[in-house]
Amino acid sequence: MIKINNRAFTLVELLAVIAIIAVIALITVPVADRLINRTADKVYTNNEKALQIAAKNYYMENNNLLPNSVGSKTIVFLNELVDTGYMKRIKDLYDDTQYCDGYVLVEKIDEKRYTYNPFLECVSNYLTDGYYNTPPAINILGDNPVSILRGTTYTDAGARATDVRDKNISASIVTTGSVNTGVVGTYTITYRVTNTSAITTTLIRTVNVVAP
Repeated sequence: MIKINNRAFTLVELLAVIAIIAVIALITVPVADRLINRTADKVYTNNEKALQIAAKNYYMENNNLLPNSVGSKTIVFLNELVDTGYMKRIKDLYDDTQYCDGYVLVEKIDEKRYTYNPFLECVSNYLTDGYYNTPPAINILGDNPVSILRGTTYTDAGARATDVRDKNISASIVTTGSVNTGVVGTYTITYRVTNTSAITTTLIRTVNVVAP
């Protein structure tokens, strides 16, 4: 006959089992959390890359909107890329009833190359580093530097400005400087704009007056 051991756990044994379970939980839960967080970060990073690619495609077909001169910058917002069909809206990973916001900062770094830096904000769950620290972007229109003949008329092409919070702030640009077209020399036109966060950006156009 098989004897069945019906001995119950003592209090000490029960406490030992509980302690072991607690230790296992302390080890496995943080590991699981780290895995989940790493996966989430990867998803958000991939969304940033998708935003960057959409901006490149947008400007490939709208190259007249790219910054004109080296050092000039512009911003294209995620909702613009969605509205123009270059990408779909991005749902927040933790709350699919909420959508992410974002933008791409585009800068002309030499005569042929541009940088595209994506920034993403998904409710309170994800924010690209420096999202709200980006200074206003000024895009100098026309050539820079520009050369004109002495004795001709110079009309400045102006500039555009966009900002993360304030959007289009071109009307807030303060332009200073003048060009004496009667005297050969080098002149500068300065564009300065400040956003509502008191962050200022300044860019300069060089105008060369040359002899005929």
